[in-house]
Amino acid sequence: MKKYIAIALVISCLFSISCSRRSTSAYYNWETIFVKSEFNGSEVYKYFGAGKNKSESIHQSEVDVLKQLIFKGIAGSPDPRPLVFEVNAEEKYRNYFATFFQDGGDYKNFVELYRSGNLNKNDRIKTGKRRDRKKKGIEIIVKRADLRNALESAKIIPKN
Repeated sequence: MKKYIAIALVISCLFSISCSRRSTSAYYNWETIFVKSEFNGSEVYKYFGAGKNKSESIHQSEVDVLKQLIFKGIAGSPDPRPLVFEVNAEEKYRNYFATFFQDGGDYKNFVELYRSGNLNKNDRIKTGKRRDRKKKGIEIIVKRADLRNALESAKIIPKN
């Protein structure tokens, strides 16, 4: 009898663990999404940034979109290739990119918020059980042509 009670207890524990509520954030695509091109050579991207508040999310989004554009490229954009083709360029030019991406650094000259940073209500996705665990969809304008010129003048990429 004790054996049956122990087995029933183990099965009920396993059942209660498997029925716990799970987050659906694993099913979302967190990559940078190309939205549209502007007339002046700039492009609009959407990035889901996480942060305790709106300003942290925006800062993280700006830096991450630029890093992805420079080193990895963004699928779906008119030019999906990265701006820097060199392998380990981030390590090779570490000093330049450290000053470029620091708070208030030069990267601010190449990004700005689309629609003045107004976040769409539907672009907030809860990623955890706590209230502050949310990713916010932030649309950012990147001045790609100006960024390319800056990297060319710093001799990180060759001139066309």
